[in-house]
Amino acid sequence: MKHCCTQMTEQVQHQCNLHPDPAACPDALVGYFGDLYGIRVHDGGNSFITILHCPWCGTKLVKQLGSRPLDGHALTGSVLLIFTSPNRDPGEVTVALGLTPFKAWRSGEPKSAVLPDGTLMQFDSTHERSGWKASLRDRDKDSSLQEQAAFWLRELATRKGPIAQLQKLGWEAEVNCFSAGTMELELEPDELALLGGLSVRLAVFALSDERIMRPNSKD
Repeated sequence: MKHCCTQMTEQVQHQCNLHPDPAACPDALVGYFGDLYGIRVHDGGNSFITILHCPWCGTKLVKQLGSRPLDGHALTGSVLLIFTSPNRDPGEVTVALGLTPFKAWRSGEPKSAVLPDGTLMQFDSTHERSGWKASLRDRDKDSSLQEQAAFWLRELATRKGPIAQLQKLGWEAEVNCFSAGTMELELEPDELALLGGLSVRLAVFALSDERIMRPNSKD
């Protein structure tokens, strides 16, 4: 299939000798999923956020979507609560936190992704680590990144004990913020102190119209 520009084609057809599965390669940023273009969320799974325009040439990609409705929340961004471990049962996180994930998997299980139309995509590769992910998708799809981050901070503050127990079992926690456009996110010193005190990692990813921004970039 012909794509909108050379950069998009290179990304969609990206191959890496170290990472046979594009979902595991940090250099594979944008993919083509059926009839959708999306930004890969490198969190151990195969999630992606649908985009409407090419980040390099600006070509409108919405024509690829036909008449199917889109989840506006997925198009703008999301804040996820993510737990990963070498090989623990993700059910431990569900029980300890009293929260229901939208996706959970165990190390060694086949990777998969669910497209916006509900179609399940199966991959030949398997998960190297166990994982558990929760979002606000079933609570408030119109929440801003700021509101979503505030929600998870409140939830974390009330679950210090369970989080500590999970960490003793080998689980690592992360608040993952991703935006497919301009991002505005402010955390107060006490909120950052809360994350630090709980040893919860904060990951922020954003894609602008001008360039792709990565954490710890030297540019």
